[in-house]
Amino acid sequence: MRAFSHNSLSIAVVRSSDAIQLHFRGRSNERHPGRTLGLYLAQAVDAAADTASLLELRFEGLSYFNSATVSTIIQCLQAARARAVNVRLIYDANLEWQRLSFEPMRVFATDSLLELSPITALEPPRLKAEGT
Repeated sequence: MRAFSHNSLSIAVVRSSDAIQLHFRGRSNERHPGRTLGLYLAQAVDAAADTASLLELRFEGLSYFNSATVSTIIQCLQAARARAVNVRLIYDANLEWQRLSFEPMRVFATDSLLELSPITALEPPRLKAEGT
């Protein structure tokens, strides 16, 4: 898998022996992302299926995506399920728009093929009161 770049969206690829990680950066605001992003994600599903790898989609670096992109991601999830590819979606639950976009996708997590993994910020360290 090669990296992806189209308009203001880029995706870096990190491969390991058992996973293909796609790190989304920038903005996905295409009106028809299926024509570019959809084809790329289909290739990623094929690569994961061919190598029996986990496909990890990491969105925490993404600053925006539109509803058309959500549809493209759902199509990717359906294609992965058809090929029995395990998918992990990682998103930043501290960003309201990401939380509101990904939490409804839990309806697709009916078995072990899909895992949603929200990232949340750690609580800041508590300061010790002076003299204690």
